[in-house]
Amino acid sequence: MHGIRIDTSHSGVQEAGAFMLVGSCRTDVHMAPSRTLHLLVISLVLKADAAVYRTVPQSTAVLLGHDVTLNCSLSGLSEQDVVNWHWYNRASQAKHHHISAGSVVAPEFSRYSIVGDTKGGEFNLRIQNARLEDEGKYQCSAFSVQGVTTVQLFVVVPPTAVRITGNLTPRVVGEGMVLSCRSEGGSPIPRLSWYNGTVRNPQSDHAFIMDAETSTVAVNLLIPSLTKWDNGANISCVSDQGFPGTVRPKVAWTSLVVYYPPVVTPEHPSVRVAEGESVQMSCHVNSSPVTRVTWTRLANGEPTDITDSSGALHMENVSRSHAGLYECRADNGIKPAAAATVLLDVTYAPSISRTFDSEISVLYGQDVLRLECVADGNPKPRVWWKRNDTNSLYENPLTLSPMDYRAEGLYECVALSAGFIGARRRTFINVIGRPDVLGDTAAIFADDGDEVTLQCKVMSDPPSDDVQWVFRSHSGDEKRLDPGEGGGVEVKTVLGHIRQDTLTICKIDASYTGTYVCKATNVFGSDQRQFRVHIRFSSLLLIVTLCTSAAAATTVLIILAFCLHRLINRLKRSEIPANSRNCAGSETDKTSSDLSPCPR
Repeated sequence: MHGIRIDTSHSGVQEAGAFMLVGSCRTDVHMAPSRTLHLLVISLVLKADAAVYRTVPQSTAVLLGHDVTLNCSLSGLSEQDVVNWHWYNRASQAKHHHISAGSVVAPEFSRYSIVGDTKGGEFNLRIQNARLEDEGKYQCSAFSVQGVTTVQLFVVVPPTAVRITGNLTPRVVGEGMVLSCRSEGGSPIPRLSWYNGTVRNPQSDHAFIMDAETSTVAVNLLIPSLTKWDNGANISCVSDQGFPGTVRPKVAWTSLVVYYPPVVTPEHPSVRVAEGESVQMSCHVNSSPVTRVTWTRLANGEPTDITDSSGALHMENVSRSHAGLYECRADNGIKPAAAATVLLDVTYAPSISRTFDSEISVLYGQDVLRLECVADGNPKPRVWWKRNDTNSLYENPLTLSPMDYRAEGLYECVALSAGFIGARRRTFINVIGRPDVLGDTAAIFADDGDEVTLQCKVMSDPPSDDVQWVFRSHSGDEKRLDPGEGGGVEVKTVLGHIRQDTLTICKIDASYTGTYVCKATNVFGSDQRQFRVHIRFSSLLLIVTLCTSAAAATTVLIILAFCLHRLINRLKRSEIPANSRNCAGSETDKTSSDLSPCPR
C-alpha cells in the first residue's frame, strides 16, 4: 500500500485465501529497539489507510422459512483486503464460524450467499429459508476495518394460539371476574398485555411462564367489582414478540356482559299541550339486559287503568281530563326496579260557571252585595268585573256597598288567559225598595220679587205612586201644593229613570218664605227632602236698619248713664252722720234745701 510492503512471513497465517495478522509478536524486554520501531510504523500506516463502513450492518429479524439479507458495504478497501462474514451461534456464543471470504462461501452454509456489487465494496449476506439455527450474532469485517460491528439475527416463530379463558358468562354488577390470557409456542416468547379498549392494564406486568419447553406464557386479569360501565367493554389480550415489521402481534378479545338494574330518565319531566291536540311522552331506560317501559297513570299516588308498554306514550285528542301524573316503570329482573314520572299539563280556554243569574234583585239600603265570578281555565285566568254603562272596573268578587239606586246597572264578568279568547258573562243588578229623594236639606236665598225654582229628583223601583209638595210657613201652618199653577206657585213633573218634580215660585215675597217639603212614596216606603226659602234684604235697607238700631242703642246708653249718676249722688248724701246734723241742724237743712237740683 502506497509503496509500503507488509512482511508477514514470520507470523502470518493464511486461511481460505484470507490473510490475517496474528499476535505472534509478544512484549519482550529483550526485543531489539529497531524491530519495535518497525512494528509501530506498520501500525500507524495501517490505521491511516483503514477501510470504513459505507453501510453499517443492522440487527434484523426474519420469519421462520423466509429469506433475509444482512447488508454490509465498505469503502477504502485495498486490493489485499478480504471481506469476511463470521457467525456466533446462539447455542454456543463462544463458537466462531467463518461463513465467507470475499464472495466465496463455506460449503457447509449452502443456503448462504454473498450478493451485491463486490467490486464496489458491497458484500451483503443473504440467507434463504431461515431456520432457528440461523439465529445468532453476525460480523462483517476486513483486515483494515476499524471498529468491527456485530449484529443480531432473530428468527421469529409466531405463537400457535392466543386465547382468553375464564368465566365469560354474563355477570351481575358488583360481582368479581378473573380472566386468563394464554399464548402457546413462539420464539422469542411473546409479551402479553391486557387492554381495556386502547388503555393498557398495569396487571399486564405480572405475566408468568407456564411451560418453558412449549413456550407457554400466561397473564391474569382480576376485576374485583364489576360496574355498569364495564358492560360492553372490549377486553383484549395482545401477544407481541417485539418485531412489528416482521410479525404482527396476535390479539384475542372478548366483550364483557354485565347485568345491572334499570335507570329511568324522562325526556321531559313535564309536558304541556293544548286541549284537542296530540301529545307524546317519552322515558329513556338504561339497563342490562334491556327491558321495556310500562306506562301507568297515577291518581292520588295509585295506578289507574291507562297503561302502555313502550318507551313512548302517545295520546290523540287530549282533553283536560287527561291531565295528571304519569309513571314510566322498568324492571329487568335485577333489583331494584326503577320508575320516573311525567306531569301532563293540558291547557284550555277560560270558562265562567253559572254561579249567578242574568238578573239579580237586591233591596235598597242593603249593607253590602258580594257577587263572585267563578272561572276555570289553564293557565288560571285573571277575573274582574266591568260595569257596562260607566266602564268602571271592579275586582272579583264584585262588592257593592251601600246598595242604592245608583248601583243599579249591567255588570259583566271577564276572564282572560294568555293564548286564549276571554270568557264573559253578564248580570243586571236590579235595586228595588222605597224611593230615594236625591240630595240633602237645602237653604235657598232670593231677592224680593225673584223667581225661585225648587227641583226634587226621585229614584224608585217600583216607581213612586206620587210626589207631594208641602209648604210650611214660619208660623207652622202647612199647605199642600198640587201640580199646576195656583197662587203664584207652579208644580211640574218629568218622568224617567230619575223622576224630576219642580216647584216654581213666580215672584217671591215674604209670604212665600218658609219650608218646602218634597215627599215621594211607593209600596216599600217614602223619602223626602226639605228646602228652606229666605228673602235677601237690599243694601240701602240694610244701612238704614243698622243706623236706626245704632241711634236707638246710643239713646238708651245715655239715659242709663244719667240715672246711674243720680243714684250714686243720692247714696253719698245718705252716708252723712246724724250728730253732725243735730249740731247745726237748722242751718244745714236750709242749706241742703237750697242746693237740691231737682224737687223730690
